[in-house]
Amino acid sequence: MRIWIVVLSALILFGCKKEQPDPGSGTNPPQQDLFIEILSPQASAVIENGADTLIHVFISDALSLHEYSVSITDSSGNQYFYEEGHTHFPEINLNYEWINTVPPETWCILHVVASNHKGEIVRAERMIYSD
Repeated sequence: MRIWIVVLSALILFGCKKEQPDPGSGTNPPQQDLFIEILSPQASAVIENGADTLIHVFISDALSLHEYSVSITDSSGNQYFYEEGHTHFPEINLNYEWINTVPPETWCILHVVASNHKGEIVRAERMIYSD
């Protein structure tokens, strides 16, 4: 009988593990490997119509990127800039020169979309104003 008590005590003490929260439960959200940072233009930047403007975006992934796109649209869906690309590097710095052809007094959205080879997709947006 003593042996059973020792065996049961050992199982209880050493056989149980602390349960970890489900990564998808929201308690401990999984870390995203894919990252976008819009470096320029600044949020709510006022850009004069006809001005030459730098669009600078940094995209990275823990392993390797797949596709990306950068666009500027107004609230009606009119597109004023579009570039896309494909890469297998883990990070990329995108630098584009854009001449603002958006009508004055119009808010626009700079959209950046990127994906990696795991099928993850990340989006980033920034509002800019055409003056």
